[in-house]
Amino acid sequence: MPESSSLDNILAEARKLTEAYKWFEASKIYKDALALIDSEGDPSKAARFTSLLANSLYRHSFQGETRTIFKERMKHSKDAYSSAELLYERARLQSQVSLAKSKELLVEFWIANKSPDRTALIAKAIGHAREAVIQAEEEVDKEALAKTFENLAMCYRHSLEVPRDFKSMKQLVEDMISAAEKAVENYRSIIDPTALLGCMELMTSGLIISQAHTHRGDVENTRRMHSLAREIEELSRNIGTPYARLLSLEVEGAIAVEVDGDYKKSLPFIKEGVPLAIESGDRILMGGVSAANLSMLFRMGISEEDPEKKRAFLETGITKGPETISYLEVPILSLPLDYARDVWAECHTMLAVLVETDVEKRRELLKKATQIGKESLDSVVAPGVAGAKHSLGKAFFFLSQTETDPAEKAHLLQESLR
Repeated sequence: MPESSSLDNILAEARKLTEAYKWFEASKIYKDALALIDSEGDPSKAARFTSLLANSLYRHSFQGETRTIFKERMKHSKDAYSSAELLYERARLQSQVSLAKSKELLVEFWIANKSPDRTALIAKAIGHAREAVIQAEEEVDKEALAKTFENLAMCYRHSLEVPRDFKSMKQLVEDMISAAEKAVENYRSIIDPTALLGCMELMTSGLIISQAHTHRGDVENTRRMHSLAREIEELSRNIGTPYARLLSLEVEGAIAVEVDGDYKKSLPFIKEGVPLAIESGDRILMGGVSAANLSMLFRMGISEEDPEKKRAFLETGITKGPETISYLEVPILSLPLDYARDVWAECHTMLAVLVETDVEKRRELLKKATQIGKESLDSVVAPGVAGAKHSLGKAFFFLSQTETDPAEKAHLLQESLR
């Protein structure tokens, strides 16, 4: 009984720390808990706390200021997941063995730099995640089912980071929505509102992607998306943490932009979300909200009629670009990175074309835009794709219009068509 009471107190203390984004401090608490547990006599309990330790170290990794720090922290998380896997094997909880292995592979995915390596690792992670779901269904364990479906949906989401054709992307989005929906269904019968909210956000994200890209015009998906968004807003208020509020804001902002196409409608969500994301220290959250803010500044800039207001929006976008990119480069979020670089370059191009009257200043802005595009395409870690090619071609074209030398003009036009 004393051990059980101590462990309950430790869990409560750790929960408060995680709600304040103090993931490393929470990991220390879990280590203290493991010192109280007899791993030989109760490998199941030891495995559970080791898994909690691994998760805290995993979330702490995303608070790393640089790619190097991020990778070093991830290695500690990988070791903890590996230990949890061994303990779950001894406890004969096969679904949790597969779940821990899947999470270990997901950590390796984040550590890897090259796209082919990432593609192979996320595919393996998905394979083990599917096995975990099947095993949890055989064990008839609601909590295990919720966690395994949640992990599967998360793996599908991160799999969108690697290049793929439209057909496979469409199937992946369908699989992500289905897995997240089953996670939500199982979490509804478990008292874990934050986990439920996270899975609702996962499902809504899949539905938003489907509406914006893969399944446009699907009436049922539209209905489900708006219904979930309302439920997320209500649940986030009930939970009352900054993280819960941020997830709700992300959903509302994404629907406003991706589905409704209304950047002005997204403005209050982004303004409230930016400081909340910064408070988290999480580079995925910070990068996502910052990218939305960068995109909003660009869209507001090109749609604004007043020249000085247009200049203000685009110049602010130019200053915000490097910060946004630095967040996204830590975990290497390839698609958001490509998009952020594209928008940052476009802020330079549109400022030159729509606002700037001084020819030399226009040329400098356009040269900077071509530089951003070239660096994106040449990036070893996260080479640009459609976004980089789009912004680079446009910058070269408008730069050619400022050139008086016929040979150089022809060269720039050729570059714009590459």
